[in-house]
Amino acid sequence: FIALCTRAVRQAAARQEIAPPRDADFVGWILFGLYQVELRRWLWMEKSDERTGVARLRHALELVVNGLNAPRVRSPPAD
Repeated sequence: FIALCTRAVRQAAARQEIAPPRDADFVGWILFGLYQVELRRWLWMEKSDERTGVARLRHALELVVNGLNAPRVRSPPAD
């Protein structure tokens, strides 16, 4: 699953949909970690509602992806 996440990161970066500040392997590992945390949270919930679990995972992934797309702040050129 980590390899799948990494491949998705590489493909999105190649299409210039994201601009990850780290290598794809590291970003793929982060995405997998997020997935497994949300999956464990969902499994341990007293009422395991699929919609809630998927919504939480989608929200968390959107936060990560939007963070990867954030424009970088550049320092003004030195005089």
